[in-house]
Amino acid sequence: MQQLTDDIVHVWEVDLNVDPAFLKTCSRTLSPDELERANKYAFEKDHNYFIARRGVLRKLIGHYLNAKPDSIYFNYGPFGKPYLPKYHDFQFNLAHSNGHALMAFSIKIPLGIDLEFINRNLEFDNIADHFFSRGETKSLKNVSTEQKAISFYNCWTRKEAFIKARGDGLTFPLDKFEVSIEPNDQKALIGLYHDSENAGDWTIKSLEVEGDFAAALAFKDKNISVNSNVWE
Repeated sequence: MQQLTDDIVHVWEVDLNVDPAFLKTCSRTLSPDELERANKYAFEKDHNYFIARRGVLRKLIGHYLNAKPDSIYFNYGPFGKPYLPKYHDFQFNLAHSNGHALMAFSIKIPLGIDLEFINRNLEFDNIADHFFSRGETKSLKNVSTEQKAISFYNCWTRKEAFIKARGDGLTFPLDKFEVSIEPNDQKALIGLYHDSENAGDWTIKSLEVEGDFAAALAFKDKNISVNSNVWE
């Protein structure tokens, strides 16, 4: 496995439908509070997905930091973003949807990642009117019916990834910054209207994920490469 350096972001795609033996291995690495969280899920499938994603996360972090997976201690920011109190330069973020997860890792580079299963039966324009910026809403209404769902999720995942990278939660209003809804746009953050930061300091990329998903990665840098991997 390639090591992390300060000029690269690693992204891992994880299928959470793992076999029972691997699930047991994951369970043994989790902390008591993680196991308590897992046991709160009403459905066995969701319980198992939680254990699998936290177990894989611990294994990957353990590799990068040369640490045992069960020795890793997580802390959480005011809006729930996890971090490692003993390794301030090590940055990571994860997202999950419909049995899949994405995990991103970097050194010193603030980052956020989002993953969404594409539900084609939503009232996209109505949701956009309530949450998106004026520019995004206008762009979405000009998209053909066939492209509406993917354009909506391009917008949604890019906005979520950006907010997660900042660690602000929804204290940073969704309608106070604007992203592109176009596929494969390398300048997906168009403007920030609620902050003194420069939109050009950030990069937001859409990610290709196996299946009917949309995904995006946001990080605060411009000259960083992204290495994509599949957990097997």
